[in-house]
Amino acid sequence: MFQLSPISRAWMLATSRPFFVSLFVLVSVSSLLLTTQLILRAPFVPTPVGVIHVWLALLPETLGLLAPAALLLSVVLTARKWHDSGDMVALSAGGNGGRVLLRSTVVMGLVVGVAVAFCTQVFGPFGRTAAREALAEAGSTAKLRPGTMIQVGEVWVRVGSRKDAELEDVTIIGDTWSAWAPNAKQTESGGIRLLNGRARGLDEQWSMEFQAASISLERSSLGVHNFDRSHSDLSARIVQMESKGRNASRERL
Repeated sequence: MFQLSPISRAWMLATSRPFFVSLFVLVSVSSLLLTTQLILRAPFVPTPVGVIHVWLALLPETLGLLAPAALLLSVVLTARKWHDSGDMVALSAGGNGGRVLLRSTVVMGLVVGVAVAFCTQVFGPFGRTAAREALAEAGSTAKLRPGTMIQVGEVWVRVGSRKDAELEDVTIIGDTWSAWAPNAKQTESGGIRLLNGRARGLDEQWSMEFQAASISLERSSLGVHNFDRSHSDLSARIVQMESKGRNASRERL
C-alpha cells in the first residue's frame, strides 16, 4: 500500500502554501488581463455584473493553464528555502536523499494534472461558452449610442440622436435590406419601432414607404464554437463530418 513518510508530508505541507499563493496571483492577474482584452474588443461594454460573469467564466481556463507553472514555482521556492535553512543537509545526513521528496512531488503533480484535465476538458469549454454569451448579452441590453454604427443581433443600427426611448435619424441595415426613419421608439422588448420611414433592397431594385415598422433587435442564439468543445467532442465531430464527406480541416486546426 502506498504511504507517504512524515518527511514527504512535511514537504507537501511546505509546498502547498507557496503553491496556492502563486496560483492565486497568476490566475488573478491573467484572468483580469484576459477579461479586459475581451471587453475592449467587444462592440458593447457589459454591465458590472456582466464583467464579473466573464471573469468567472474564464477562471477554469486560466486555472488549467497556470496550475502547472504555480506548482513548479512552489517546488523551486520550497527547495531553495530548505536548502538555505539547512534542512536538505539534514536529510542527506540522515540517509534521506532527493528520492523521498521526489515521491511526494510526483503525487502533487498527479493531483494537479487531474485538476488541469478537468479545467481544460470539462469546465473550460463551458466557461468559454458562458463568456461569449455574456459578451453577446451586452449587445441586447446596452443602450444605442448616437452617431455610432453598431451591430445588434443580426442587423446594424445607427442612431442620430436619442432622448430616453425617443430616437431620431435611425438607420437599420440587414443582410438584404436597409431602412431609415426620421423618428423611432425603442420598445420595452429591446426592438425599434420606426415611424414614417422608407425601406429598400440592397441587392434588388425595390423600395417602399411605411408609416410604422417594428424591427426586433434580439440576438440570435450562439452556435457552439470549436474552441468551446472539449477534445472528445471535437474528435467526435471530426469523425462525423468526415463520414459524411465534409471537410473538417478547420476543426483539425
